Formats: sequence, C-alpha cells, structure tokens
Amino acid sequence: MPEIIINSFSVAICFLIGILAIFYIPYNKKGNLWFGIFLISVGFALLSKIVWEEELDIKFPYIVPVSELSRFIVAPGFYLSIWYYTHLGETSFGKKWLHFIPALVFILIVSIPYFLSLGNISDLIGEGASRIVGRLMSLVFPVQLIIYWILSYQLLKKHRGIILLFSSQKDEKDLKWLLSILVWILFMIVVSMITKIKENDYLNSVSTYLYLIFTLFMVYNLLRQKEVFLDNKNENIALENILYPNLSFQTEKPASRLSEDELLKYKSILNTLLQQEEVFTDSEINLASLADKVGISMNDLSFVINTSYNMNFYTLINNYRVEKVKEMLVKKQYSHLTILGIAYEAGFTSKSTFNTAFKKTTGNTPSEYVKKNSLKEV
Repeated sequence: MPEIIINSFSVAICFLIGILAIFYIPYNKKGNLWFGIFLISVGFALLSKIVWEEELDIKFPYIVPVSELSRFIVAPGFYLSIWYYTHLGETSFGKKWLHFIPALVFILIVSIPYFLSLGNISDLIGEGASRIVGRLMSLVFPVQLIIYWILSYQLLKKHRGIILLFSSQKDEKDLKWLLSILVWILFMIVVSMITKIKENDYLNSVSTYLYLIFTLFMVYNLLRQKEVFLDNKNENIALENILYPNLSFQTEKPASRLSEDELLKYKSILNTLLQQEEVFTDSEINLASLADKVGISMNDLSFVINTSYNMNFYTLINNYRVEKVKEMLVKKQYSHLTILGIAYEAGFTSKSTFNTAFKKTTGNTPSEYVKKNSLKEV
C-alpha cells in the first residue's frame, strides 16, 4: 500500500477521534478535551509529513504554517491531558496557556511572515534570517518534546501512588495506557533522530507503518478507558481535599480530625464491616462507598485507616482479600474453583493485581501457597 495512503489514513483517524474525544466521550471530560487537541495536533503533524514528502507545499503553500504550527501544540496538549486525567481540580488560565508560548512565537515569527510573503519568507526577512529561524524552530520542537515527556512521566508516576488512597482496583485507574504512549513517543523520537542523522529509505518506510500502529493504539485505549476518579461530583469535591490537601484549587477546607474516642468507635465499625460483613469482596468498593457504610466522611475514614492501620485504603482492602483467598484455597468446598476464580470471589478483578498483592503479603505465589498447605474439610 502506498505510504501516502497509510499516512492519510493516520491523519483521518487522528482528526476524527480527536473531535470525538473533545465532544462525545463521557468519561474524564477535561482530560479527553486536551487529548483530543493532542490527537488533532498529531494529525496536522502527520499532514505536514505528507506535504513535504509529496512536495505539496508548492501547490498548497498555506497548509505549511498551519501543519508546522501543530508540532508546538503536540507536547503541551499531551501534558495537559495527563494533568487533567490525574487531577480533580482546575489549573489557572494563565498557567495553562503559558505552555503554548512556543506556538505563539512560531505564529509571530514564522506563520505571519509566511502568509505575508505568500510562502516565501526569504523575500520578506532575508535569506540569512530565514535560515536562522528555520534552525531555531527545528531545535525548539525536540527540546520541548523531551521536557514535556519528562513532566508527563512524573505526573503518571505520582498518580500511581494517589489512586491507592481511594481505589481498591489499581489496574483500572493507573493510566498505564498513557505510560505506554510515552514509551511509543520515546521510541518514535529515537527513530526520527536516526533518520535525520542518516537518511534511510527503509526506516522512513517503516516509520509510516509505525505511525499508523501508534495512532490505532492511542484510539483503542482512549475508547476503552473508564472514569479515573469517582462518578459522583460531590464525592470528587471531597476527594480532592484528601488527595491534594495543600493545593490552591481546593474547593473546601479539610475536615477536622477525630477525637480519640471517635477514632476507636469508627475503627470498631470498620473492623466489623471488614471481618464480619466482608465488604472487601465487593469488587467495586472504594473510599466513598466504604465511608458511607461506616457513616463518616471520606476525609475522616482516610484518617482512621492511616492512623489505626498505618496503611492506605488500597493496601487495607487487598490485605483482607488476600486473607480471604488464603482461607478459601485450603477449603475443599472451593476446590472446584481455579485460583483465579477464588481471587475473583474475594473481590479482585485483575490477575496481575492479585498475584502482586498475594506475593507481597505471603512471600509466596498462590500456586506455591497451595502446595505448602493441604486442603481442609469445611
């Protein structure tokens, strides 16, 4: 298949799904808004690739400044999407648009002169100045990409710790798909650098297919995502005060801490819920639903868990699930179930989460534990 068709297909997908993300995907709306902008920018960047490779800049000169401008929106657009995927609050308008200073500079020193000169900047600012501008812009883009790559990675790394404070199912909310996109971006940067250092027709051809695979991967994961935080808006307002107690976008002040008697009272209620009612077997349980059962706010429940158990919500729930699995594994009444089936009965929804939690708690894999412990009659 001709490379121009593949590139055009990638461009069309980016534009179509970008618009879908901005206007129609119901989950994580602010994150999707900026991811949509990122996708459309990637589409324009790929369009620029087509323009130069097919020498369409002569026939359609005004496509060039628009498609080239998108390169300076790709990195900040992706970073802001991650920021909103990993935060409940809002960042200020000024801070948000500071990220697009390079794009604004490009408009002022490249796009506007390009339009004024009808596609020939050299006639307007001189050949020497035009060459300097070109080199400067070609340097700014990879530097910007690397900086935002690092910032995006740091956000995702921090988020993996934050979700442990309110969710018992890490794999559904840890945004691994965005981390995978970062790996893809790093790989594409390396391929791009190699092709620029040494022209290679094979690598140029392969990169066309890689861009298509990369685009399809992003679209697949974007469409199958779930809500990162809680479904209820009021619960999210309370949750942001737990997750970001010192940030300026808080909408409420943190609740006052409990007295010693209250702490003992709610710990007793929590123990009853965990040990007798086994609420941890509900795979959908989170900090909000458990706080509702205990009869206190999420902030107070978080305080009870941290103070009384010296662990976060995620660890507490999964420790109880592991103990339940250990109990079920050695009882004959559950011998008809697989190890994974038992894990699901205990509240786990992910094989990887179960194996990690079990190994961390017992020091053995589930299979090793079964071999070391004989079955018992009920």
